[in-house]
Amino acid sequence: MSEELVKDPQPDVVLLSLFVREEVLMGLPNNDEVKGKFDQAKGLVKRKIGRALDDREMKDGGDAERTRGQIREGFGKTKRKVGETVEKIGKAIGK
Repeated sequence: MSEELVKDPQPDVVLLSLFVREEVLMGLPNNDEVKGKFDQAKGLVKRKIGRALDDREMKDGGDAERTRGQIREGFGKTKRKVGETVEKIGKAIGK
């Protein structure tokens, strides 16, 4: 651990600043990524309820919703990364 982190009276501030820097570099999640995560969470809940109630239809529906969420999140990540790459190329050309 670096001496700066040990001497810093507020290490949470350091961690927060690292998180913020990463978000700026990585880009904020877009609508598809957020909705995909939400669909995954809903699917997981439905799956668990279906298993608890021994309701195969609900369990399978939850699995399907979770898979749709994974696909949507992946689409959103790809869309964001393509956009970031286009921006980088545009900045490089503009120099």
